[in-house]
Amino acid sequence: MNKRLVARRYARALFDLAADGKVTDAVSRDLDILAEALAAMPPEEIAPGALDAELRDRVGAAIAAKVGDDTLIAKLVRLLATRDRLADLPAIRDWFRRIRDDTEGRVR
Repeated sequence: MNKRLVARRYARALFDLAADGKVTDAVSRDLDILAEALAAMPPEEIAPGALDAELRDRVGAAIAAKVGDDTLIAKLVRLLATRDRLADLPAIRDWFRRIRDDTEGRVR
């Protein structure tokens, strides 16, 4: 499946959950922090197939523990780690912003 389409689907689902829980500001802030951290890493270190399943699970759990295990971001990170899609987080953040801007009538 197209990487852009995948990122958009994750972002839409995350936005819908965040809006329902009235936590779009917090989710947006957390997405920015995590996406910047992942974008600063060498791409080959988090590219699909670069990490084995056990290491991805540990990375996902460690990040989730830092942001709070019950948050939407923690759940997203664990899901992305399990599905070997951590490298998609910056694109998910970008789509989340677009969806939020469209919903709130904001133009950048």
